Amino acid sequence: AVSAYSNPLNNLVQKLDHPAVVRYFLQVIPTSYAFSDGSQVAGSQISATQLVRRVSPGTVLSDVVFVYQSAPLRMNYVQTQKSVAQFFTSMFAIVGGLYSLTGIVDHIYHKFRKKKLVYIPVSS
Repeated sequence: AVSAYSNPLNNLVQKLDHPAVVRYFLQVIPTSYAFSDGSQVAGSQISATQLVRRVSPGTVLSDVVFVYQSAPLRMNYVQTQKSVAQFFTSMFAIVGGLYSLTGIVDHIYHKFRKKKLVYIPVSS
């Protein structure tokens, strides 16, 4: 399921104790979600960036600026399911990779172990 719509600037409260120019850069990306049952939901992804610039009193009035940018692309999320054959192929690939990695580690371990252990007989 698609999460509930959430605007990044909801419930934003900002109190400044000095004159400032506040800029919000908003970017909106149109987005659609297609589910495996055939239903579709249209929405958008929103990102917001805030820039606060302190100004000298009396030179510039404090203000708030919103810079809105719509992206020239569209995000499409499509829900798919793997078949049983694809699932088993992935599982066998993981098990085979672990088996070969274990063999490599075992080979390296025994190679260095044989070099370090040298038996020197003591004659009496």
